[in-house]
Amino acid sequence: NNVSLSPFPSIPIPNWRIDFAGLNKIPALQKIFQSITLNQAYTSMYSVTNYTNSLAYDQLSVVGIDKPVENYNHNQFAQLKNSDNGQPIPVYIVSNVMFSEQFAPLIGINMRTKNKLNIRFEYKLKREVSLTVSNAQVTELNNKEWSTELSYTKNNLKLPFKDKGRIITLKNDLTFRMTMSVGNNRIIQRKIDDVNSITSGNINFQLRPNINYVASKKLNVQIYVDRTVNSPLVTNSYRRSTTQVGVKLLFNLAQ
Repeated sequence: NNVSLSPFPSIPIPNWRIDFAGLNKIPALQKIFQSITLNQAYTSMYSVTNYTNSLAYDQLSVVGIDKPVENYNHNQFAQLKNSDNGQPIPVYIVSNVMFSEQFAPLIGINMRTKNKLNIRFEYKLKREVSLTVSNAQVTELNNKEWSTELSYTKNNLKLPFKDKGRIITLKNDLTFRMTMSVGNNRIIQRKIDDVNSITSGNINFQLRPNINYVASKKLNVQIYVDRTVNSPLVTNSYRRSTTQVGVKLLFNLAQ
């Protein structure tokens, strides 16, 4: 009597994003950092993927194009007709309902120092819940991930090499960047009268250092390393790891 049972809520789920960039105004931090930004964002989505009118429900005055689906299970929409075996007949037959939400990020920090050192840290949470009405099972996907990035830009970098007695100096910008992330993904199958079980999941580790040099307005040279490791959380999968090392030449043909 007090809780709405309608799968079609009329009030949307709130979403927000908050950014705060006032920490660099503190005198103690202003001497070191050029900018400090804190951010948090929350997004969510609710959806009824498929629903149809029940053919056994014969009170046509309750169902129609002039009756909003948000009124389902409210007032006359809650009056269900009993069949011969005593089972209630719903107005609508719903096959699947899904809800997803994520903090992207829950905690986010972006900092830039006076000497052009950039530091970024993010901690993200994600959850997707799907209800399948036909077998009364709930499939839940949980994801937790934290990532960090360090980058530093230097111009007029002196190399430990000499050409005709002169030290070689790179006049253009040379950027050092390293990105590292760790993610925990798992899918949980939940049943009403059975034990919950993890059907799949893994812990993903990524490490991506690279060096980028702007040789000219049209040419960029990049040296990169990409290391990925997947450690499964279930016994029917194997640990996998890949490593890529290479050099990229990016040439811009635009005028």
